[in-house]
Amino acid sequence: MVAFGDVSCTLSPAVELIKNDLKKMGICMSKGQLITAGAVILFSVFSLVSVNAQQTADSKKSEPTMVYFGGDILTMRGAEPEYVESLVVKEGKIAFVGPLSEAKQIAGADAKGIDLKGKTLLPGFIDTHGHFVYFGKNLVDANLFG
Repeated sequence: MVAFGDVSCTLSPAVELIKNDLKKMGICMSKGQLITAGAVILFSVFSLVSVNAQQTADSKKSEPTMVYFGGDILTMRGAEPEYVESLVVKEGKIAFVGPLSEAKQIAGADAKGIDLKGKTLLPGFIDTHGHFVYFGKNLVDANLFG
């Protein structure tokens, strides 16, 4: 039983499921060993994520400023679709959307221009959450991404 303030939950069913899956793979561990291994894995994953986040933030500062233009740029702002003439990305973040003349001023002389040549630019969609229990399972699933 693990308690978080007024909420408590039992880890046994989840631990038993993982333990049974490990047995099927020929790995035998006690509950204590399994929980310790899980804690070590979680600590390692969170450590790697924090190091990677810092490296990503540092690398974005060195990315060139980009000005996208020449296509349908859809912002998804508001209830109705909104199209703009250009979009500026600075340090990995959208800094401006609007007329190309203003975008060039905001981006500066060193900005790299990307002509979309009539193609459509949409906001990115990133799933920012996951369930840790599926991490190992997903490692053995078929790679459908290339």
